[in-house]
Amino acid sequence: MITPILLQQAPTFWQQASGVAATIGVIVSSIGVIVAAIALSFTARANRQNATAQQESATANRETSKARRATFWLDLRKMFAIHDKVHRHLRPGGEWNKPGNEDDPARGTGDEADLIAYMGLFEHCEYMLEDELIDPRTFKKIYAYRLDLLLKNNRVKNKLARYDSQGRFMRHRSWSRDEEGGWYGLQRLLERCNKLKMLEQPLRARRSSEPPTLPTLTAEQRQRVIDFGRKLKGSRPRQDGNNSTEPPS
Repeated sequence: MITPILLQQAPTFWQQASGVAATIGVIVSSIGVIVAAIALSFTARANRQNATAQQESATANRETSKARRATFWLDLRKMFAIHDKVHRHLRPGGEWNKPGNEDDPARGTGDEADLIAYMGLFEHCEYMLEDELIDPRTFKKIYAYRLDLLLKNNRVKNKLARYDSQGRFMRHRSWSRDEEGGWYGLQRLLERCNKLKMLEQPLRARRSSEPPTLPTLTAEQRQRVIDFGRKLKGSRPRQDGNNSTEPPS
């Protein structure tokens, strides 16, 4: 029996075209993967460069901010130096702390104008603190003690609070933020530094600068004093070795 031989047919044109297209597809896909990988590589590199640039920019901004803050502190120090005379008057032993000067500076004087300007400087400090141009911790460390000295002055306390005729605290004065002629900013600063309650202490009592004098005695009073002294002298027992009032034998 003769087995028939199966003859393979040659691929048709469309089969060849399909094979070529598949091959081209694979090549194109491979090229796409390579291009995508290259793109990702460039993107990652660009991101690293951007991150480095942002980091350098942030560092530069911090350095600029520090320099700006240092400038503000130096300027503030110069401003306080202008008011050094007022500060020295408010210090212990200063002119406004001497006996008899408890209500200084007097109203309408140049000294009072200097005091008001000094108080205004503290208001500027409050607004700089609100705008974060200076930091509260450093301000309290350097200048908070000046507020203590300021609030021991009767003239200052009367501008910020009301007191009765005996100098006892009644209530705080109040102003709106935009009100002219008030001390809103200074009150905010005192509250920020926990100094507002110092206003509730009584006003300093006026002390005489003269030494106390003894009262003048009349002739009758002087005689009574003399007689009383004689009686004390006569009633004192005579002391001897035996602690006896009997004469020795």
